[in-house]
Amino acid sequence: MLDYKLQCREALDESTITWYRDDIPQATTHGRPDHSFVFDDTYKDHVVKAVLLPRQRNGEAGQPVTVQAVVKKAPRRRNLDTDFSRFYCGWQPVVAEGLWTSDGYKPSDTADYDWKFNAGQPMWEYGLGYNGAVGYGLLQTQRGARLMYTPSAQAYGDMALTLQVDPTKTAGQGFGSATGQYMDVCLKFDTGTLTGYGLRIIRTTKHAKAVDFLLVEYDHGRVTPLTAPVSATCYRTGCTIRLTARGNRLSAQVTTTTPSPGDSTLPHEVELNSPMKPSVFGGVHIQHTGSCGESTTMLHRLAVEWQ
Repeated sequence: MLDYKLQCREALDESTITWYRDDIPQATTHGRPDHSFVFDDTYKDHVVKAVLLPRQRNGEAGQPVTVQAVVKKAPRRRNLDTDFSRFYCGWQPVVAEGLWTSDGYKPSDTADYDWKFNAGQPMWEYGLGYNGAVGYGLLQTQRGARLMYTPSAQAYGDMALTLQVDPTKTAGQGFGSATGQYMDVCLKFDTGTLTGYGLRIIRTTKHAKAVDFLLVEYDHGRVTPLTAPVSATCYRTGCTIRLTARGNRLSAQVTTTTPSPGDSTLPHEVELNSPMKPSVFGGVHIQHTGSCGESTTMLHRLAVEWQ
């Protein structure tokens, strides 16, 4: 908890607070400052630092103030739940236990398509949505945006992941075009070697108002389909993606609160299942290769449970 007081009413406080672990940024303010930061046992013996940039509404920022301490004890994380409202959106490529990695990556299966990103600019931004993206959330700012969470180094059993999203596209096509544009949502993931399992959501030439869904396996960055693709119309506002890995079984369910379009006979809900090799990994991985602007997907909430 960071305790401070400005010479103004609390309602006018628009200071920025950024939290670091060993000088690696992990959380920041978007809007009103949040004075607290929750960490787990992966922070033990590390330096946690808070940098306060004081500012009141309609005023200029003051000089930054830094407070830091070494963590001596913290509980083990059993779950992860975030609405991204404090997510640090700057370029953060470090992969280490307990840290969020926020960077860019061009997967090998997009080699036929000529695009690149600028590593000097953020790949993500938190803000107000538009078109099909309702409210506030996390949006991609460049093609190739990648987001990973690395849990503590231990063996993990069953795992479940729920991701709530709003594609900015409103007709169900999800991405700008059928040019290797997809989003992978993965669990049981080794963030160091890019090995694990997930769901791919991809635009194809088959349908102009639907996307394909398939389960995939990652093996050191190379992706292999585990199921045949299913075309569906549920990648719309209010979309919920649920992934579970139990023993040697991987499953996915995708639903939406948007009503089924009257001009389509395609499924409006997706259920996929596949065998998988038992895995001890517990990481999370989200890879977006779609164009940005009005072809992005807003991430609203991510919830993860480990056993």
